[in-house]
Amino acid sequence: MITKLANLRGPSLFLLVIVIAITPRIPIPISLPGRSTEVRADDFIIFILFTIAIIPIIRGIIFNKPTYRIYFSPLFLWIAIVFGVTLIATLIGMLLESSGIYRAVFFLIYDLSNIAFFLLIINWVTTVRIAQALTIAIIIGGFLNLLWVMVQFLVLKQGNPLFVFSHSADMWINPNRISLYGTSMIGEFSPFGIGIYFCFVTLLTIGLFIGNKKASMGLKLLYALLGLGFATCALLSGIKLAAICLAIGSVTLLLIWGRGTKLLLWIGIVVFVGFGILQAVADENKFAISRITHLSGYVGAMENRIPGWIDLIEYGLTRPLTGSGRGVAFIPKTSEYGQLYTETEILWDKRRFDYHSSEVPNSPFGEAHNQYVRIFLETGILGLVAFSGFIISAFIISRKIFKSSNNDLSKVLSSVFIACLIALLIAAITQDAFNPALISRMFWLYCGLSISSHHLNKTIQQGS
Repeated sequence: MITKLANLRGPSLFLLVIVIAITPRIPIPISLPGRSTEVRADDFIIFILFTIAIIPIIRGIIFNKPTYRIYFSPLFLWIAIVFGVTLIATLIGMLLESSGIYRAVFFLIYDLSNIAFFLLIINWVTTVRIAQALTIAIIIGGFLNLLWVMVQFLVLKQGNPLFVFSHSADMWINPNRISLYGTSMIGEFSPFGIGIYFCFVTLLTIGLFIGNKKASMGLKLLYALLGLGFATCALLSGIKLAAICLAIGSVTLLLIWGRGTKLLLWIGIVVFVGFGILQAVADENKFAISRITHLSGYVGAMENRIPGWIDLIEYGLTRPLTGSGRGVAFIPKTSEYGQLYTETEILWDKRRFDYHSSEVPNSPFGEAHNQYVRIFLETGILGLVAFSGFIISAFIISRKIFKSSNNDLSKVLSSVFIACLIALLIAAITQDAFNPALISRMFWLYCGLSISSHHLNKTIQQGS
């Protein structure tokens, strides 16, 4: 255990998971080159909870008293390696680059907050009851956003966040940028983040439907309806990768469990028919559903990105071992593939974007539109090796937990994480999939719940 405040663990994590689903971005008065600086309410909650958790340990060290035991899990070794390589690469980048220190510190702090979040989950989720509570919290957060999507679609007739203190980048000043894609969440307006978020909650409901053997018929029906609603919201985001991740994640769950094929087939048919109806009745000037159904867009997205990846790799080869550092990578020249480097873009048509490169030399790159290229650019070959080790380790550990689990919830949580992990790895081919705040939080939440299933197995064995 980390702290004696055991009675507050469940409620605290429950609140945190809800906040992750609905929190807006809050700007702070710090200027960073190439991006605005902002925090989310979950950042504050994680800081407070982690501080509460670590105080007894610090006091024990200072006063030479027995400290509380911390569970790091075998996966934490690879997490430490990834962060260590990132830190070393960033320090080297700071020494070699003339700027970028503030950006690097900002990114490293956020990486540390994700590690702290992961540690909280795997140490505080020690009973089936807490794991069930967090599972319910994820579904509640998804349902609240589902209701807001319905309001946008039926009443507002356009995508719009419920409350936003400030848009996260200059490109969001143009209101058509949001409606070009689709619906928004309560406190989130990033189309990619919204689409993948709803994929995550959809896969959780599918996993519960397949894996919860003790569920009643009414509960099974609820899982099916929620899964259908969440899947529809994912598609209404207008993100092609949302559809791809849904399909890949669902098939992965079927392969892991070896059952539920008929159900998923029927849900797929219903989603396809329902989505066709939505496309027919939706105002294309408000909800660009056709972004997903037009197959030519998938080919075009790859064709537009490949030249940029080649250009980025050539730039990264100037420092192949450690890269430029987290957030320190600056492009020393303008390029025809500037949309892959800078976070500036111009809306010139209702259906398309005209991207342009920065006119200012040494501008910080924004999106590589490929997570693996981004890792290579920031942390080099060492970073790619460390990241690969982490992914493989996370998959193997979760797979072992699934096979050895003696309760349904452990199997569901581990299998859903595996499905989300594989889907996200596919999405990472054309997007910086692990970087957005909302997706990052959901990934570490699912990863922590999967690893914490190790505790749940021990709890069941001790009680039997």
